[in-house]
Amino acid sequence: MTDAQLRKIESMKSMMKSIFCYGTLRKDDEYLDSSRKELSVTDFDKVYDEYSKYLSDTFTVNAGTYTDHEGCTYNSLELT
Repeated sequence: MTDAQLRKIESMKSMMKSIFCYGTLRKDDEYLDSSRKELSVTDFDKVYDEYSKYLSDTFTVNAGTYTDHEGCTYNSLELT
């Protein structure tokens, strides 16, 4: 696998982690569209399946862990 492909996969994982933390992680999420276009179907499906399992098996979402000076609330992930 090339360095460029590895960067695309790491970018996809980063987006998946964010979606998991702030919403419902779905394979058809619009925020994953660029990864879907950049990776082969096989690579996209494999990364999605493995990393979504890793996230759900490893973390729980802790909602509202921090509120900034503008009133925006942030979530965090806790190891289960």
